[in-house]
Amino acid sequence: MKKRFVVLTAALAVTLACASCSAGNAGWNPEAVSNTPLPHTDDAYARYLAQYSSAPQGLGEIFIDTQNQQQGEWRFSVPNAGLYHLEITYRAVEGRVNDIETFLLIDGEAPYKNAEMFVLPRLWADETQTVNGRFPLDAAGNETRPRQAELFEAQTSFVTDSLGKYSGPLSFYLSEGSHTVSLAPRLERAEFISLCFRRSESPVPYSEYYQPSRSDSSGQMLVLEAELAGLKSSNTLFPTYDKSRASISPSHPALTRYNTIGRDTWNKPGQTLTYYAEVPQDGYYHLAFKVKQNMKRGMYSTRAVYVDGEIPFAELGGVRFPNQPAWYVTGAADDAGAPYKIFLTKGRHAISIEAVLGAEEEPLREADSLVAEMNEWYRKIIVITGSNADSSRVTLDLNRDFLLDLKIPGLIDAFAAISARLDKCAADINALYGEGSGGNAGTVMAELAQQLRVFVDDPDKIPARLENYYGGISSMATWVLEMRSQPLEMDWFALYSPDVSAPEAGGNFFSQLLYRTQMFFSSFSGGYNALGVTADKAQKPLEVWVSLSDISSGSTASGRDQANVIKRLIDGMFTPATGIKVNLSLISGSNVLMQAIVAGRGPDAAMVVSRDVPVNLAMRGALVPLDNFEGFESAADNFMPGALTPYQYEGGTYALPETQSFDMLFYR
Repeated sequence: MKKRFVVLTAALAVTLACASCSAGNAGWNPEAVSNTPLPHTDDAYARYLAQYSSAPQGLGEIFIDTQNQQQGEWRFSVPNAGLYHLEITYRAVEGRVNDIETFLLIDGEAPYKNAEMFVLPRLWADETQTVNGRFPLDAAGNETRPRQAELFEAQTSFVTDSLGKYSGPLSFYLSEGSHTVSLAPRLERAEFISLCFRRSESPVPYSEYYQPSRSDSSGQMLVLEAELAGLKSSNTLFPTYDKSRASISPSHPALTRYNTIGRDTWNKPGQTLTYYAEVPQDGYYHLAFKVKQNMKRGMYSTRAVYVDGEIPFAELGGVRFPNQPAWYVTGAADDAGAPYKIFLTKGRHAISIEAVLGAEEEPLREADSLVAEMNEWYRKIIVITGSNADSSRVTLDLNRDFLLDLKIPGLIDAFAAISARLDKCAADINALYGEGSGGNAGTVMAELAQQLRVFVDDPDKIPARLENYYGGISSMATWVLEMRSQPLEMDWFALYSPDVSAPEAGGNFFSQLLYRTQMFFSSFSGGYNALGVTADKAQKPLEVWVSLSDISSGSTASGRDQANVIKRLIDGMFTPATGIKVNLSLISGSNVLMQAIVAGRGPDAAMVVSRDVPVNLAMRGALVPLDNFEGFESAADNFMPGALTPYQYEGGTYALPETQSFDMLFYR
């Protein structure tokens, strides 16, 4: 007799006061800036800084008690005119997982585009860890990825560039006298505890930081597992795993261990991981990282290292991690490879590691500005010429003389200036990465520069080569986006005494051979794809299978990671509510499900299977229709009627959809 079972799919979803402080006088005349030449750029902040390039630095602190308001306008007095940074102490308000986006006005207007809206990060931590400091295990012994829990604690942050073009705090010019500052929520909310206009001190270079009179620590080696971060600036900074090598700490040939963090989830500038280290003695320490950076070919990923909220010296603001295909250990060191010394006192310290653009910031900013300017001139050109229908079909009348150099004032002079800037930008990239490196930036910029020089010499060639020009702009824009990404995967980092040998990546040929051999034999284990089993003999658990290939095809996350989310939902919600225990297992694909049913060894239910499977099995009498089950009508009401059609056969409904696709209209 054929075993009948149910095919199920589930939707996965699981800012009044006034204050001032005394300081000295500043003798600067704002009218003197009216004739200051401004840079030729679309960058509002660059123009703002150029406008106030002769302004003094702000003196003292201007503190404003915002009394835990979520929005408002506050008046304050400035005793000394100058350029200030704005520091905000805030507490996130419970909401969704997005960063907190807030509008900023000073004296009723945004000082410049980069500052009209700023972003404040939320604070996250792993929700659960066991007594040994690691993650909970499922019934099969695999570590389970912890949920990311938000911490509603007060934190302090400077207003930075939300467009990602500038690192560090933004500057604001405040004249002497009375001013107002306004904050209003754009996306998500925060309670604003206080504001403070002050200057953030830049870290000194290492040559000034290092003091030979301070002693080195001795005999110490502190290794901190990267996956066990204490605080995170984003809920996407969850632990990841790598089972490829025995030297990954920790590792297991058969069971899952969440032993790394980062990869392509720790790639946006500003994303920060914070760790807490108990330092056993005063002294200088070296810093080393075990990492893998195999996604940004021929280029660096960059990180800034903070100790107790401050970058100790300038060089730690841009630690580079070169591209290599395998895991490697690298230290915070100078160009000659000599490791830097970081002075730490005995006790607990917070070590924060932040993704930053580093030395790439300036050339990327220039490249971004060039793309915007070239696009602007392209739009002016096609207003006159029109545009081609597509890349392969030319619809411009090339026999016509468009006289673009006469009809578009400034076009030729702009092309001449842009070509020179392209040459310099390419040279800066080559100086940073070496000739021929830096992706395809050098080639694209060189081709665009040469093309613009041809246009300058013969404007009549512009229409015929317009699509090539636009293609070059698109390629350059794509390169800018890719370069902003700073991917890095980290296994651990270490603080160690100068008299201790530097840590190594670990592993050798024989240990890896043994590990791979163990992985091979463990693959024959019956529970290899089981995400959790139940050994309750009093009640037979529900056997549920999840198709690995089908669940992976719809997301960038791995199928096992998503299936672990399903398992957590089952254990945390379904089983407590119903009392029904569930064994959840992974299968390679829907074809395995079909074969198991033919053999009479199918599960009780299946999830995330190919769309054709339910009716295919229903025609063979291998499924139980869902229509007669209690709760079916209320479950079906969650979907559009047409979404159930692919799963219906001869009046019966044999599955529920996991997702729905529908058209949407966007307009501006």
